[in-house]
Amino acid sequence: MNQDTRPMPHARDSELALLGVAFVNPAAVLAETGKIPPAAFSDSRAQILWRIMQGLHTAGKAVDPVTVNAAISDEEHGDELRAFVSQVIAAPAGLTAAAPDYAAAILEAHRRRKLIELAVLIDEGARDNAADVDQIERETLRHLTAHASPPQFNTAIVTSAELASLAVEPRRFIVRPFFREGDLGFVYAKRGDGKTWLAMLLAKAAATGGAAGPWQADGVWPVLYVDGEMPAEESKRRDSVLSGASKNLAWLHHEIFFDRTGKTLNLTNAATQAELTALLLERGFRVLVLDNLSCLFSGVKENDADAWELVLPWLLELRRRKIAVVIVAHAGRNGLMRGTSRREDAAFWVLKLERQDADDPLFRGLRFTSLFTKNRNALEDDCPPLEWTIAADGDAPATVTAKTISGVELLVSWVRAGLESATDIAAEMGVSKGQASKLAKRAERLGLIVIDGRHYRATTEVAA
Repeated sequence: MNQDTRPMPHARDSELALLGVAFVNPAAVLAETGKIPPAAFSDSRAQILWRIMQGLHTAGKAVDPVTVNAAISDEEHGDELRAFVSQVIAAPAGLTAAAPDYAAAILEAHRRRKLIELAVLIDEGARDNAADVDQIERETLRHLTAHASPPQFNTAIVTSAELASLAVEPRRFIVRPFFREGDLGFVYAKRGDGKTWLAMLLAKAAATGGAAGPWQADGVWPVLYVDGEMPAEESKRRDSVLSGASKNLAWLHHEIFFDRTGKTLNLTNAATQAELTALLLERGFRVLVLDNLSCLFSGVKENDADAWELVLPWLLELRRRKIAVVIVAHAGRNGLMRGTSRREDAAFWVLKLERQDADDPLFRGLRFTSLFTKNRNALEDDCPPLEWTIAADGDAPATVTAKTISGVELLVSWVRAGLESATDIAAEMGVSKGQASKLAKRAERLGLIVIDGRHYRATTEVAA
């Protein structure tokens, strides 16, 4: 970076004016603007003077030239500071009523200086080939967040009594009984186990006012489906076979995006997030499907909980704007969602899918089960495990069916698949070991399995 000889941003006149009115009316000025950090002043003498004035005011002592000069005796360069006090007093008198404006100018100049300092650090780090790019990006985000404009807490605080009478619009259902406005939801599975099919079914249901199996959309909702992996040809086919085209379902497809712009999709980038948010608001999209996590969020280390901070603030902003987000993710070898579990903290619901073998060897399609491992919006009885069958042969319309399966049936299916312990089955089902044990005892009473110590084995009997 070329050496920039321009002076750093400052608000010297406002600094002198604020210090001056603080001498004239310290109670009013320091009560309203006293929280400004001394470091916000560009002049080091002003920083020390403001710190002294804050300390005197907090201690309940008088804030005037006499007390301030007395306090200066404990500081280095006392003569220089006392001369600065004389300069402040001799400066044109400011207006007490304008103190907030002086403070705002000081803070804005301070933020500008911090941005310049950050830009220098980013430039130096980016030019150092040995530096960790992920670390540079995280530090950049941390600095930007730390020096953002301070929140206006006083305007937002409500008492319990005020909250009781506050008109709060309830979040509407997008797809009943579990998917609401502003939700963050995850659909995860191993490769080829149906996660994109189910995400598209949810998107189609919301966009058309239709249904995804037993889940019924509550109205029509504009949906943006962002695909980061599927070939465009296959996305086109699936969109067609699942109830045809819909004007309320739009696609941002990675291949089409690259063909038309020469760029790739990376939603880890804060600028890209801001641009996509603006698009969602401008076009009125209420549902955003991101398919999938590993392809659309480059640079986020899967097992690094802190790295998720590059994404979480954006997702929470979308929630506050009542834009629902569905993220498609992969399952790891242990059957759980791959990566840090911190991703699930802000989620309202998490759906796990597991492929099932077809009974008919000639069956052309996909069969899988779905199970909620987390659901804040509905009770377990309202969202039981389901077995889905999607018969999709070529370009012909797909046939989609979903039937309820009990927890016992699901457990028995895992026993027949070769799992023998409550620990392993609980991990696959996304339930506790105790819940798996209860289901196993019920299955044994029905004659579906045999429990031998801590090991389960299937019988030849089939549930009625």
